[in-house]
Amino acid sequence: MLQENHRIMTDVPLSTLLEEFLKRNHKEAAFNEQTAVVRFQELLPEEYRSHIQKVRAENGVLFVNCDSAGLKFELTNRRSELMAQLNEGYDELVIREMVIR
Repeated sequence: MLQENHRIMTDVPLSTLLEEFLKRNHKEAAFNEQTAVVRFQELLPEEYRSHIQKVRAENGVLFVNCDSAGLKFELTNRRSELMAQLNEGYDELVIREMVIR
């Protein structure tokens, strides 16, 4: 029996197992939000990243804390573009709003 289950498990891609686990445990939204946090930092040029103090996501809202007024202005102007990039590839909106402080 154990051998049979082992064989079945090797035929299933890890990504499929992870998706199923997240759905069953109602953690899919939280996982997607954390992926968006990482993706947000990757979207920014290196010189911007040094001015980002903290990025977190909660209930579909991405909170960005930065120490530069110029960067706050830039991020505010690019808000809709950044949110579209963050939500790309998902069936539903992961990030509905972005708060820049």
